[in-house]
Amino acid sequence: MTLILGETDTPKTWRAAMAWAPDAVRDNAGERCLLRRIFELAEVPASFRILVSADSRYRLFVNGERAGRGPLKGTLQRYHFEEYDIAPLLKAGRNVLAADVIWFGYNAPLAEEHSGFAGFLLQGPEGAGIDTPGEWRAWHARGAFEWDRTAYTSNAHLFIAGTERVDGHHFPAAWEHPEFDDSAWPAAVLAVPLNGRGGDPDRDLVWNFARRDVPALVEQPRRFARTLEGMQPAVHRFGDVPRGWDLPAGEGGEIVLDAGELTTGFLTLSFEGGEGRTVEVVYSEHTWQRVPGSPGEDERPFMWGASKQLMKGLRDDLAGGSAVIHGYRDTVTLPGGAFAYEPHHWRTFWFVRVKVSAGDTPFRLADCSYRFTTYPQERRSTFTSSEPDVEKILDVSWRTQQLCSHETYEDCPYYEQLNYLFDSRNEAMISMYLCGETVLPKRTIRLFRDTLRPDGMISSRTPSQLRQTIPIFALWWVQMLADLWEWAGPTETAFLAENLYAMDGVLVHFRDRMRPDGFVGELPYWNPIGGEDAPGTDLDGAIKSGGSTYVTGLYLSAVENAMRLHTAVGHPEDAARWQGTRERLLAAMRSAWSPARAVFVERLSEPDAPVSQHTQATAILCGAAGHENLGPLLASLEQGVPVAPMSRQQGLPYAEAMHKAGRYDIAAKQFLAEYRMQLGLNLTTWLESGPDGRSDCHAWSAWAPVEFLRSILGVRPLAPGFASILVAPEPVLPDAAGTVATPTGDVRVAWQRGEGGSIASLEAEAPRGVPVTLRLPGRPDQWFPEGGVIQVG
Repeated sequence: MTLILGETDTPKTWRAAMAWAPDAVRDNAGERCLLRRIFELAEVPASFRILVSADSRYRLFVNGERAGRGPLKGTLQRYHFEEYDIAPLLKAGRNVLAADVIWFGYNAPLAEEHSGFAGFLLQGPEGAGIDTPGEWRAWHARGAFEWDRTAYTSNAHLFIAGTERVDGHHFPAAWEHPEFDDSAWPAAVLAVPLNGRGGDPDRDLVWNFARRDVPALVEQPRRFARTLEGMQPAVHRFGDVPRGWDLPAGEGGEIVLDAGELTTGFLTLSFEGGEGRTVEVVYSEHTWQRVPGSPGEDERPFMWGASKQLMKGLRDDLAGGSAVIHGYRDTVTLPGGAFAYEPHHWRTFWFVRVKVSAGDTPFRLADCSYRFTTYPQERRSTFTSSEPDVEKILDVSWRTQQLCSHETYEDCPYYEQLNYLFDSRNEAMISMYLCGETVLPKRTIRLFRDTLRPDGMISSRTPSQLRQTIPIFALWWVQMLADLWEWAGPTETAFLAENLYAMDGVLVHFRDRMRPDGFVGELPYWNPIGGEDAPGTDLDGAIKSGGSTYVTGLYLSAVENAMRLHTAVGHPEDAARWQGTRERLLAAMRSAWSPARAVFVERLSEPDAPVSQHTQATAILCGAAGHENLGPLLASLEQGVPVAPMSRQQGLPYAEAMHKAGRYDIAAKQFLAEYRMQLGLNLTTWLESGPDGRSDCHAWSAWAPVEFLRSILGVRPLAPGFASILVAPEPVLPDAAGTVATPTGDVRVAWQRGEGGSIASLEAEAPRGVPVTLRLPGRPDQWFPEGGVIQVG
């Protein structure tokens, strides 16, 4: 079976229509439907292509084999379908197409967008006679499935649409196989037609269909590292030699499955016997510790971190008898006999607790495993150093990136699974530098572009059934365009040009809110960067009430990026339109410099208020910190007035600023200490916020690989698309070696630090014919016009 991307256009008119079971409840609370279509083939064709979609999510089977899942997460304005060539799964004679479809109704997860109509769509080759609804049969899973929205932990009911309650007594066994008798199932009915009057695609009634534009997720079979019983290693193993877990009649029990690290995957449990027993499957990011003196059984829901009953410690701590495996859960009622369970959507877990009630018949968990799932990006660049922990930091960062990348980038896989703009900027940079990947970064740019509104603003997260707007995030979307241009260069000129109208919309939104003194005034919507990120400073107040140096500096950087991008795509006249705005902003920023304090104040009206690294870094990046004040400012950042540190979310811009200012050691000292603190908690992914904060896997914290490769190893594009390469190491470690997979070819660098922060020796190899500029501390630049091998003693 092959998933086909980009070969044919979306049909202008559809022969097929959305199909569903005739006895659906339709109370908008969500439903699950199984659909089948039996058909005969005289012989297997060389190719047999089908188009598939659903509202809301489908799993497709061909002759009992998993063939695909979807649709790709999108919006109603760009609602996706998949095209498969299923010829390899067909056979001469009887064949069956089967689909397991969930419609979320009004309980859709916050990270998805769907309609108020349930339906499954399949269109086959012309003349094949397998289009929906046609001769399809459909079975409504009433009594066999319901959502569990009691929110056992945090806000899972809001963000992942609740978990599942499945009753195996009512779920048809082997329903997806050709041998299953579906004669008692009613005929599927037309749920919603797809074409408007006269087949006009501009009159589509509900969904504006678009072809899937990214590959299918990876699904790699994995075994659990160990099984625990009573929080101790158990003899029941589900590793390479599964031995199963048995309970006699009348006895319940529980075991814990340890994946060895946090992961995302499709869990599969294979049961035998145990008719009528209830199995609770609990998914936990880590071990919890019971708060001394708290009620032993009262594990109440929590929202943003530890509850009154449970607290965090070492993330794999099973000692002391107080460890608890707690989280959201799926519930299965066993029908007896052989029964396999797999949730419809992937789950996030390190530990899985399987709790089985007592019953009248013996029970056996015959096997359990999972299929690790992530977006298919390959780690191509490398980095090593003799500095302790650095390679571990790289590995944890990569795992965080993997678990936060699926059909979109995600802020966190356990709680929200939302594609936030600022988080995704960090993730896109990791994809490009660590993987040479631009498909998902481009999809992310397009998704946010398509949220453009009449006031020039774009959403701060998408897809989402609940729109959210953080205006300053939109400025980071402009930065994403600049990042892509710097990485990919002229090969993406056409794509970038398609997005510049939205970029100008964002810039106009901010220009309309500039004050006479050149600062950006009060902004509408929500602007949450202060508060938690820089407590005790004036950052938050300035952002909310207007006149913020930080916001004005971000806007100035966005205007300068826009001018470069307009010029790059061949429209310098559009760049010139923003020159006056740029000059006003730059003058305003420079007026925020306090010579007495040697810092940029958060706003002119509060010149003595505490300041943040956020604002100082932004002043450097936008060019407001000139030669005359850069030295005093750096001294302040290093040892002068108290400056509230950047959060994990904002750490990448701070590192970028210190690189530009020539004092990268200041940033490196700060972020390496932060990552080492987290390693001390035995984390396998990076935290969202403080040690006891909500998520243990959050994408905005995973940016270290970008800095290892482009700053410490020192490989950057000197011209867009790496048409010319800069090798400029930051010797903040004793040594470094690695390879950066650039669009023009791999660049290999290895260096050793000498005395006084110098580079004692360096070896590099760049693609032949690509010019390289070598920039080492304390030495004049060297130019190698033909690239190749470079050695410096």
